[in-house]
Amino acid sequence: MRMRSQVNPSEGDPRWLSIISPQLRIFWHGRNPAKWVEPARRLYDHELVVVTEGTCRITVAGRPYCCEANTFLVVPPDILHETQCVSGHGMHRYCLHFDWIHSDVKLPPGFCVFHPARIPRHLLRLAPSFIPPAVLHGTVRDASETTQLLTRIRDLWQKQDPVRHLLCRGLLLQLLLELLAPAGLPPEAAGETADLRLAQRVRHLLQVPFPQTKSIQAEIETLGYSYAHVCRIFKRVYGVRPLFYANVMRVEKAKVVLKEGGAVEKAARQAGFNDPGYFTRVFHKLTGMTPRVFAARVARHQA
Repeated sequence: MRMRSQVNPSEGDPRWLSIISPQLRIFWHGRNPAKWVEPARRLYDHELVVVTEGTCRITVAGRPYCCEANTFLVVPPDILHETQCVSGHGMHRYCLHFDWIHSDVKLPPGFCVFHPARIPRHLLRLAPSFIPPAVLHGTVRDASETTQLLTRIRDLWQKQDPVRHLLCRGLLLQLLLELLAPAGLPPEAAGETADLRLAQRVRHLLQVPFPQTKSIQAEIETLGYSYAHVCRIFKRVYGVRPLFYANVMRVEKAKVVLKEGGAVEKAARQAGFNDPGYFTRVFHKLTGMTPRVFAARVARHQA
């Protein structure tokens, strides 16, 4: 087991960030009252803690870290640690359990064991050798951007849908880069950041529904890049192509209309589909059911 000291993410060589492919395992957030204490425990995987309100003290392997609002800490696996709320008005935090590299290894349903229990070594998701051997602790540079990313991950993760969880992987990568990448990057890492920014611009562009008659390719090319180039960058960052992402956003919009009792035709139109047949095919491909079956299930559940 590697013992870890503290490292400031704004220092050191950041090129390791260009080869991570993080996988989100568990996401949760919540408030804790003043003087709340979480007993000493050990994790199966890594935990990214982002404090948004109040102050807590996280003691990792006997070393205390003060985590105020808009700070973060990555707790490594199998390291004894405990958390205590030290602000009089309580605190709020986001906690994301993840692996630095995607893996199909199945872990137990929980994410920790409490002292003095130990985790069998074959169940630990230890960091790859290229990850800095230190506790990653720092200040959130852009609170607004970080909050938006956390909120988006939360909204997608709670849907318990494989497609949405795939999108969460891309957002987690974006979040880790936002928190850990220093301002001054070497040329190759700077190129990675430029690609990420382009992918972000495309994602924001596609989050606003537009008519099916309007070409996604034409819309993307208004950014000044070829469609093929943007598709390659977007897929490398988020794991899916822009058209797939746009259809996911459209189907999510259609679901909202259907849940509110709207007709299938209305849902298709408001989501940007002017061809009901194409809308039905896309909806079925992404959800495994037709819009009418989805609406019927919602109606039965609400009855």
